[in-house]
Amino acid sequence: MRTYVSTLILIFISLGLFAQDSKVTTGKVKYQEGKYKEALESLNTALEDPGSLSKKKVPEAYYYRGKSYMSLMSKTAYDQLHEELETMVDFPFLALEDFKSAIATSKDENDTYAKLASVDLIMVRNMMLQGGLT
Repeated sequence: MRTYVSTLILIFISLGLFAQDSKVTTGKVKYQEGKYKEALESLNTALEDPGSLSKKKVPEAYYYRGKSYMSLMSKTAYDQLHEELETMVDFPFLALEDFKSAIATSKDENDTYAKLASVDLIMVRNMMLQGGLT
């Protein structure tokens, strides 16, 4: 009976991790499709409790959320969201924090998302310096 209960508990924990991990995957796909607002919605849900994600997915979630913020700043996004321009002012700061979190939550120095976030972190900092946003 104990083995049965333990097995059920493990299954429920695994399903919970899978459900949250799938939000990261959905966010990544939405980002790649250019649906940045939808990507943010999915990634924000996943990152409400980063502890519920598998350790590999946490840096990935922060990375793609940061990229989504930055992509919303692009001209294409502006054309789609011109009425929301005022809210976009915070996006570089939000992206900067997400790139830092992607690096900080990575447990492996060779983690792809930590490396990508390091490059994008420099890009965002330079953009902020050039734009006088610091």
